[in-house]
Amino acid sequence: MRANDMRAQILMGSAQVFMEQGTAAPSVATLLDRTGVSRATFYAYFSSKEAVISEIYELGVSRLLARCAEAYKHAMSVERFMDACIDAHLESAWQLPRLVYVLGGDAQRPDSALYPTRVGALNRLTEWVQSLAKEAPYDPLLLRAVILSLELIVRVKLQECDEGMSVDKDAIAHMRTVMTRLVKLTLTIPAYDASPRKE
Repeated sequence: MRANDMRAQILMGSAQVFMEQGTAAPSVATLLDRTGVSRATFYAYFSSKEAVISEIYELGVSRLLARCAEAYKHAMSVERFMDACIDAHLESAWQLPRLVYVLGGDAQRPDSALYPTRVGALNRLTEWVQSLAKEAPYDPLLLRAVILSLELIVRVKLQECDEGMSVDKDAIAHMRTVMTRLVKLTLTIPAYDASPRKE
């Protein structure tokens, strides 16, 4: 088996374990049983269980960013870019809801190895939306907040859907409606005037 195929086998099998058991409980031995590889083979590709978790999360984040990056190249407005960001978040939530819930929860903890990747992605999305908004009267803090809100809406809805175990099209539609309304409302708020006020 080619190296890339073996790596993918370990990642896919491990992802199934994490979706079923979370990330804390499974041991490397559990991953070996599910992936069907030897301990020596596992450690030839990954230094630890945590390394597998990090790579799975990074792959998901990279895919989301790639979709948003493509939209950024062609977006003519903040509104269109935000529509693409909504699509990217919902695509992940629809395709792998349980994994998004499990790894997304880990990534929110500042002590998690996933946290820097999450923050880096949020920073990149914020940079793109602020770049598109540089000629518009949008408050930069609000733009960052609305990017964060997309992640939060997914998190809350997946929690309601049996922690990502029972997501249906109605749940996705509900998330889209809330995200779209929030973005539209946010973009109507004028920029904060930081100049000193006269008494």
